[in-house]
Amino acid sequence: MGLQVSKDEVNQKLESKDFGKKLLRVAFGSTGFRFANILLSFVISAFLTRTLGLEGYGIYAYSISWVLLLNVVSSLGCRGLIVREIAANRTRQQWGLIQGLLRWSNGLILLTSVSIAIVFALITTRMQGVQDVQTLQALRIALCLVPLMALTILRQSSMQGFGYILKGQLPENILQPLLFIALLVPSYFLLSQGDFSAANIMLLKVASTFIAFIIGALLLYYIVPKAVKHAEPEYKVGEWLPSMMSMLFIVGTGVIYTRSDTVMLGLLSGPSAVGLYAVSLRGANFILISQQVAANILGPHVASLHACNNRARLQELTTKSTRLVMAYAVPVSLAFIFLGPIFLSVFGEDFQAGYSVLVILCVSKLIGVAVGPVGLLLTMTHNERDNAVIVAIGAIVNAALNYLLIPQYGAEGAAVATGFSSIAVNIFLAAIVYKRLRINSTILSF
Repeated sequence: MGLQVSKDEVNQKLESKDFGKKLLRVAFGSTGFRFANILLSFVISAFLTRTLGLEGYGIYAYSISWVLLLNVVSSLGCRGLIVREIAANRTRQQWGLIQGLLRWSNGLILLTSVSIAIVFALITTRMQGVQDVQTLQALRIALCLVPLMALTILRQSSMQGFGYILKGQLPENILQPLLFIALLVPSYFLLSQGDFSAANIMLLKVASTFIAFIIGALLLYYIVPKAVKHAEPEYKVGEWLPSMMSMLFIVGTGVIYTRSDTVMLGLLSGPSAVGLYAVSLRGANFILISQQVAANILGPHVASLHACNNRARLQELTTKSTRLVMAYAVPVSLAFIFLGPIFLSVFGEDFQAGYSVLVILCVSKLIGVAVGPVGLLLTMTHNERDNAVIVAIGAIVNAALNYLLIPQYGAEGAAVATGFSSIAVNIFLAAIVYKRLRINSTILSF
C-alpha cells in the first residue's frame, strides 16, 4: 500500500509558493492548449462549412452530436471518479487501489462502448431524421468514434489525476485537429466534388482520432508511476460502481440539456437548422475556454483539499478561479455580441441568419461562468448525488422546452430552451454548494 501521508504534509504542499507557481504554469499552458484547439477547430469548421455547404455541414454536426450523446453512456461518467480517486489515492500513496481502478474501468468502458455503438448502428435505419442515405452513412461511420472517445476520456482523466494535465490534453487538443487538417486538405484536392461528402469527411475524422488515441495511450503508459505498475491491484468496486453511476447520471443529464438542442433540431427541423445552430454554438463556446481550463486544473486540487478538510484554502482557490474566468469571459462575450455578424460571415452568407442564436447562447454561457465551477465542486467532494438531482430536472425542462419551441422558432427556440435551463441549473447548484460545503462559488462576495 505504501506509506500514509499526513494531512499536515499535504496542506503544506498545497499552500506552498512552489505549488502556486506550478498551478500558474499549468493554467497558462492549459489556456494556450485550449486556444490552439479552438483556433484549429475554427479553421476546420470554416473549411467544412464552405466545402460541404449548410446541409452537408448539418449532417456532419448532427452525426457528431449523436456520438457525443452516446459517449456519455459509454464512458460511464468515469471522468469525475477517475480524477478524484487517483488524486486522493496518490495523496495517500495507495498504489494498489489506483492499479485496480485503472484495470477495472478500462475493461468495463471498452465493453460498454463497443456494445452501445453496435446496438445503435442496428437501430439507425428506423430513426426519424436519418432516412436519407448520406445522413445514415455519416452517422454509422461516426459510431466508430464512440469507443475511441470513451477510452480517451478515461485516459485524460487518469493523466489529470496523476497531475499531468498538459500532457493529458496534448493528443486530443492539438494532435487530433492537426491530423484531421492534414488529411482534409489533400483529400479536398484528390477527391471529386461528389466524393467530398459528410460520410467521407467522417472517415477522416475517425482516422485522425484513432491515431491521436494511440499516441495518448502511449503517453499514459510512460507517465504512470512505477509504484502503480508494480503494485498488486486492489478493488473497491462496491464503492466505485455506485459513485460512477451517480456521475454517469450527472454527466448524462448534463449532456442532454446541452446537446438535446442539436439532436432535436435535426429530428424536428432538419440538417440545415443544425448547421446554423452548430456554428453559432461554436462561437458561444469561446466564452467557456477559461472555465474549461480552470476545471481541468482545479479538479485534483479540490479533491485533495477536501480530503484534508482545508475549507479556507478551497474557498480562496474557488473565488480566485471564478474571478479569473470572468475576467476572460466578459470581453469575449461582448465581442461576439457586437461583432457576431462578422464572425458568422466567415462560414458563408447562409450562416449569418444565426446571429440571434449566437447572442442568446453568449448571454446564457456568461451567466453560467459567473455562477462558478459548481458541478466540479460537488463531484470532487462526494456530493455528486445532489448534483445529479438538479441536473436531471434541468435536462427534463430543457427537453420539454426544445420540444415546444423548436417547431415554431427553429434554432432560436433551441437556444432559448437550452439557455434558460442551463442558467436555472447553475443557480440551484450554487445554492447546494453553499449549503453542503459552505463555499461561495459565484463571482459575488457574501
